[in-house]
Formats: sequence, structure tokens, C-alpha cells
Amino acid sequence: MSGEVDASTLANAARPKLNPLRLLLASVLTPLLPAFYAAILLADPWLLPIGICAAYPSEVLIALPLALALRKRGRAQLGPMIAVGALSALPAVLLYAFNDPIPHLAPFDPLHGAYVLGWGAFAGACFWLIAFAGESPLRWRNLFDVGPTE
Repeated sequence: MSGEVDASTLANAARPKLNPLRLLLASVLTPLLPAFYAAILLADPWLLPIGICAAYPSEVLIALPLALALRKRGRAQLGPMIAVGALSALPAVLLYAFNDPIPHLAPFDPLHGAYVLGWGAFAGACFWLIAFAGESPLRWRNLFDVGPTE
């Protein structure tokens, strides 16, 4: 082993250090997005609490472990994070499809299932943007554009 460097060592050296604040902000904010946009765009306020109850467990059990595993392997790019978001929305689609009709929600059909998967993919893209895409320090003030930047 005289000076040889394998590809994984190069990938790890090129990858920026994980910022815990970015990861925390992404973990807190991105599960809110699908539920919020579903409630707004479909004009059904009951989708917000139901969506939040489905999104956070899916994120903790599926999306976050997959995202961190992909990052560890150097594959935490936009495309895989979109796939992780859609995959983490799959349990909500299955519950929606196979449960009895939920009060206050439209009956399940394939279009509503596609909406849920699409919003999961959107949340995966937003997670990538907040958690992995940048290297600069991220603060609540910068994230929500509150007041002048430092």
C-alpha cells in the first residue's frame, strides 16, 4: 500500500462535514411541507394534522436512516433524496389505500396516492437542500429571511 488511495477515501475527503444544525432543521421542517401543501392546495384543513401524524414517523423510521446511510456512502445527491422522500411516503399511501374511509378525507384513488408520493418526493428534495446541499452555517434568521443578514 505505497501511497494508493481508494475511491471511497477520496469521496469521504471531498464530502463536507455534516452540520448538525442543518440536519436538525431539515428533520423538523421538511415533514411539515407535504401536510401543509396538501391542506392548502386541496383546500382541506383536516389534511394538515393527518399529514403531520403520517409524516414524522415515516421520516424517523424510513427517511432519516436512509438519508444518513446514503450520505455515508457518498450518494446523498438530489435524485436519491427525492427517491427517499417518495419511498418514505409509501406507508402513508398504503394506509390511505387499505384503511376504511377516513372521515374528513376524500376516498382513496390512484391520483390521491400519486399526490402523496409527489409531496414525499418534494419533501425529500427540500431535505437535501437544507441538510446536505450547503456548506455555509445555517441559522433560523437566514432560513426565514428575518431581518438583515450578518
